[in-house]
Amino acid sequence: MRRHTIAIETSGAALWSRRLALFALVLAGMAIALARSRALDPLGALSVIGVAEGLALVAFGLAPLAGVAIWRLGHRGAGAAFLGFVVSAAVLAPLVYSAALAIALPAVNDLSTDLDNPPSFVSSSKAFAARGGPVPGAMTPAAIAAEKAFYPNIKPLAVKSDPGAAFAAALQAVKDLGWRVADALPPGDRGGGQAEIDALDSSPILRFQDEIAIRLRPDSGSTVVDLRSVSGMGRHDFGANAKRIAAFAAALKEAAPER
Repeated sequence: MRRHTIAIETSGAALWSRRLALFALVLAGMAIALARSRALDPLGALSVIGVAEGLALVAFGLAPLAGVAIWRLGHRGAGAAFLGFVVSAAVLAPLVYSAALAIALPAVNDLSTDLDNPPSFVSSSKAFAARGGPVPGAMTPAAIAAEKAFYPNIKPLAVKSDPGAAFAAALQAVKDLGWRVADALPPGDRGGGQAEIDALDSSPILRFQDEIAIRLRPDSGSTVVDLRSVSGMGRHDFGANAKRIAAFAAALKEAAPER
């Protein structure tokens, strides 16, 4: 008696879900690695990640379709569908998180501790070469209004020391935070005891360049320190500037000498 083997079909949706999800993961990982090594500029890396997110979205949608076929038609591929679902969800998670932050936080990428007279950036050739481009423009009325509405607690910082000691403390705080100094003008360079520091930071994943202007001025026996932070990420800073100002305030307090 001849035995007949019945071939059980494998779900094509399951296979494609796994393939696309794994490819999206590799593509996003390569874009991040190249951006972090500065082999690829951040905007280029962001474009590649956008493609990876699109592929992950397709893989995420194919996984439940494969599940239906497996359940109703008895197809193979449950493992492939599950892997595609999990991997694509992992790739999509940062996008979902960023979208949630974009909804919850204001569309502003420029914050200052002094909204009446925001610190300006140093326009020296040294600072230009360090930042690789022109000086950021003045803070816009829209950014000022957004900060007043969403970050009302950001205020100028005060150091109970003379401008020279405060300047040294500010430079130490910049160093402790791992920022790169673009240029620094001590109190004697501008007259009136005012000092300025331009520093550069970068976003933790794609290395977008962020610009920081620090201004110090004497005031009634102490020194007022103001900071302006401009994110290079574009319309949204996702709360990075507010965190940077808070980190600088803590580092300055640690480094500043008390008279």
